[in-house]
Amino acid sequence: EFYLKQYYDLRKIDKTNQSRSYLIGHQLLINRTYNRFSDVSPDTNASTSYYKDYLFNQRGLRRYIRDFYVENKFTLATTNSKNQSNSFDWFEIGLQHQWHKVKIDSRDSIIQSLFAIGKWNKQFSSILSLNTYAHLGLNNSYIGDYRLEGNLILDLDKIGKLEGNFIHQRAAPTLIQQQMYVSSQLAWSTDFNKPITTSFGGKINIGKTGIQLGLHYHLIQNYIYFDDIGKPQQENNAISILQFSGKLNWHWGILHNENAIVYQPIAGADAIRLPNFMSNHSLYIEGKLFKKVLTARVGIDARLQSSFKADYYHPLMGQFIQQNNSSIPFGNTIDFVFAAKVKTFRFFLKFDGIQTYFT
Repeated sequence: EFYLKQYYDLRKIDKTNQSRSYLIGHQLLINRTYNRFSDVSPDTNASTSYYKDYLFNQRGLRRYIRDFYVENKFTLATTNSKNQSNSFDWFEIGLQHQWHKVKIDSRDSIIQSLFAIGKWNKQFSSILSLNTYAHLGLNNSYIGDYRLEGNLILDLDKIGKLEGNFIHQRAAPTLIQQQMYVSSQLAWSTDFNKPITTSFGGKINIGKTGIQLGLHYHLIQNYIYFDDIGKPQQENNAISILQFSGKLNWHWGILHNENAIVYQPIAGADAIRLPNFMSNHSLYIEGKLFKKVLTARVGIDARLQSSFKADYYHPLMGQFIQQNNSSIPFGNTIDFVFAAKVKTFRFFLKFDGIQTYFT
């Protein structure tokens, strides 16, 4: 990947000049990625084979996809010169063009997209700020794709901090959701509706207490998932996820404790499988040793989650797919963690799953 971002200021600004800057911007991104999978001796019995419906070649299976793309983004921006570095006052509009040369197995295709983009970040006062972003698709299958995003922050310093966010988007299905070839044969070709996602919510930090409370709601329409044989499917029912979250961090001398809890009831369909409850907990001792030269932390990390049917990774598709054979039981995982720092040297050691020695 090669990335270059540059701006040209149309006005000459010195340190004493408080007028605005007007900038012409250009961003160049060149990227090449590929995914290759093969199995030269697959089980060819359809009833026992790991690949089930994708045994297209008895001599072996192969999947290859490569994406070489060039992205150019041209923008016009204005900012207050004294705040240009921290983007507290930034307004920008522009166009973003992507040119993709995609090779799927032995087939080449060209895909292009053009989006109008905009961004506005504003610090209204010492306590109130707003960050926004938007884009709109202008060509080909991306016409009508859009994203609206906003983040509002009210920082009352010692009293607390309140943050609200909103996202609404409509996006075309990904390439693998549309088609896939295995051993030069078409595994699927779909014509899905575009998924639409709406998310909004907020969180509040209560002063110096170390307490954070959050509430978020997600509504997903036309959700696309991979079923238990790895084929993409579209859920017709709307899916809603309500998330309640909380954090509590405290310390007493060298003893530290960090806790995070999420409760998320899911309604509408079985297409999304997540635990209804999960939590992370850390208990550790942190301090300076050897005449305050070495900063060390030693303790445990623990994770809890309710029982659910977790997806698993299928290397042929390169995707997480559903499974109906078993559920991860309600349980916990405990890790031992040791970390140390001497000036610029850092050392980290983690031992996963120490609970297996006691359970």
